[in-house]
Amino acid sequence: MSLIDFEVADWLTANQDLVDKLAELRQNKLDYAPIFTDTPDDTFIKIENTPWIRVTGFGDGAVYADNQRLFEQPNVQVDFWVREENVDRLEDIAEEIYRTMKQHYFERTDFNHERDTDFNGCIMVRNVFAGIKERTADRNG
Repeated sequence: MSLIDFEVADWLTANQDLVDKLAELRQNKLDYAPIFTDTPDDTFIKIENTPWIRVTGFGDGAVYADNQRLFEQPNVQVDFWVREENVDRLEDIAEEIYRTMKQHYFERTDFNHERDTDFNGCIMVRNVFAGIKERTADRNG
């Protein structure tokens, strides 16, 4: 099993088009890409810091043959937040995330967005992806 949340965060951070789209909309300019593998602390969670991304890995299916795990089937959720006035850019960000995930053999299985009642003035977007990864020869089990 891999630490898929860290891998996905690295893939998204390496996508300069995505990082640029996020930075363009952010009121507070940051010197790093706010792509997290957990929820940032309360001092960061401000409307001025949106958009930012949180990646959460969950579930680990597999395909077996001859008692060997041949393929992993990891699942990951990629959430992001945008200010309500930037809702027209929501689809651009979601599409850039989708393109990145597709390059790594992940397909989106769920997409949803709604006003975040805990984060006034923001829309939360949820993307769920399912992937498939061939096990490497040096890993058994």
